[in-house]
Parts: sequence; C-alpha cells; structure tokens
Amino acid sequence: MKKRFFKVVTIILAFIFIFIIGEILTRGYYFLKYTKLGSNGPCIILDKELGFSPAPNYVLDGKKSDIIGKSYSVKCTTDSNGFRIFGNPQETIKKKVLFLGDSFTYAEEVSDEKTYFGILKKDLSIETFAFGCKGYGTLQEYIILDKWLDKIRPDIIVIQFCSNDFINNHYELELRSKCHNNGMRRPYLTKNGIIYKNPNNFSVIRDFANKYSRFLYVIISLIDRLNVTVDTSTVENIIEDQGLLYPYYKESVEITERLIKKIKLRTPSTTLIYAFSADYSMPYHKEFKRISKENGIYFIDGIPQLMEYSEKNGVPTRTEDGVHWNETGHQIVAYALQEYFKSHW
Repeated sequence: MKKRFFKVVTIILAFIFIFIIGEILTRGYYFLKYTKLGSNGPCIILDKELGFSPAPNYVLDGKKSDIIGKSYSVKCTTDSNGFRIFGNPQETIKKKVLFLGDSFTYAEEVSDEKTYFGILKKDLSIETFAFGCKGYGTLQEYIILDKWLDKIRPDIIVIQFCSNDFINNHYELELRSKCHNNGMRRPYLTKNGIIYKNPNNFSVIRDFANKYSRFLYVIISLIDRLNVTVDTSTVENIIEDQGLLYPYYKESVEITERLIKKIKLRTPSTTLIYAFSADYSMPYHKEFKRISKENGIYFIDGIPQLMEYSEKNGVPTRTEDGVHWNETGHQIVAYALQEYFKSHW
C-alpha cells in the first residue's frame, strides 16, 4: 500500500512539475512573441459583462503582411475603453458617427488613420467613434451601444455585419462550428433572456485555461486544430446546404432580428442607422438585407462585391490571413461608404 501511495504521489508531483515548467515556458514564449510583434500584450481580455473585450490602452507598433506577402507598417491603438477612435461627445457642428462591428472594425491589421472609419473621419470631416472586437456577435455590439449611446449621442450609427454573426448569436451553432468558435464565454440572447456560456463541450476546462493557464490554452488550441484537420465538416456546411430549413439557423435569424429591433428601439428616432456586410456569403447576406430593410435600417450593399471585383483585377485587398482587409481593402470600404453617404445625406 505504501509503495502504491508513493507511486501515485510521485506521478501527481511529476504532473504538477511538468505543468509549472510548461506554464513558465509558454508565458515566456508569449512575452517574446508580443515583443517581436511590437505589442504591449494580448489585444483581447476577459470581461464579465461582454465575455471578452478589446484590451484597453493596447498598442501594436510593428509590421503586417498582405495576402501576397508585401510588408507594411502598422500602428494600432485603443483608448482606455477599447475604442479604436473616440471623438468629442460634445461636438455640435460635425456629424457624430458611431461605428460598431467585429474584427473587421477592430481592424488590428491597419493603422488607426488607415482604417475605413479613420479615412472617413478625415474625408467627410465627421466626429468619429469606432468600436470593434474580434469574434463579437450582435448582442455584444448591442451591449456596447446601450452603454455608450447616451454619452456619445451620435447622429449616425454604422453597424458592420459579417456572416459569422449568425453563428456567434446562437449557442448551438457556435458549439458546432469549427470555423467561428473562439472558445470563449460570451452572452447569448434566448427566449428566456440573456445567458452566458462557453460554446464548447469541455467549457469548464476552457474557462479555466482562458483565465489562468497559457499552457493549457495552447494544448487545447492544438487539439482543436488537430480536430479540424481530421474532420473538416462544420455547421456552416449544413447552413449553406439547408438555409432556413435548418432549425438552429432559423432560430439564429430570429434572434438576430430581435437584437436589431432592440438596437432600433434603443436608438432615438432622430439618429440614422446604417449597416453593411463585410462579406457576401449566402444565405447570410440575404438575411442581413431583409432584417435591415424590415426594421428601418439603411443597408449599404455592394461592398463585398466591390472587394471581389478588385481582387479579380489583381488588386490585393486582404492581409496574410486571406480574410481581413489590408490598407487597400479599407480604402475600398471607405470609398464605397463615402459615395453612399454623400448621396444619401
């Protein structure tokens, strides 16, 4: 019995030792990684109300590459509340415009003044407020709007959609997604109100890793990547095949529309709301247009198509990840929005 006891204790101590060494090495690796990238730490932090949010006072002063490998300088910053740009709420002459979105509006890939809203700030002479976060869904954007609307009192709100919003707005869809699941706890709107969940089967372990252990986080991430390599099927394939016939997607469309209605009801009638989508994926794009139109939101169409047209004509618009916009991509978005606003205003 004593030998067995000491054997078990030895195994436990060995495991603890390996875990501690792994944690030290992993944290050291990330420290060097952030230093090499020119950042002052992670760009996303955990948040009790939002699940996660942009890190306050974040700075990235380094290099990025576009999809063809061309390198360019980036100076990306956030203020103490996570905004990329926060203008003067007391402005009375210029139009105050609030931009809300996900990673395309967070836009870590380009410098502050070269984001689409940074360009519009200069070209349209507007008082600009811009908040985005990687992986955000519509509920998180509504929470931000609700928190800041009365402080900013914008004349105009611009919401940037993305097809993965429908995934991020529904727990069961995100649980089944291998493409748009960042493994972090977030709020979901349900028929019974707002719930908070981590969309993973081993959510307790993942929440622990997100809060306390870089080493465990890396191990889980490696398992996720291996799982995708072994089985490439994901819920997005089902949605593309079945559309609204797939119950979970139908529920997500209904939830998304409820959230858009909440945004509309929360906003004064004198404030105009515009929306555009970062991509043209079906059946999501069709639903974004319908939801916007039926709820009094001006939907600005054609931006993803303009991006696709530019790419077909040899103009790279994406960063090295093949998804997010590089400086040229943001210029195209700014141009399209500017042309629309000039005619509409």
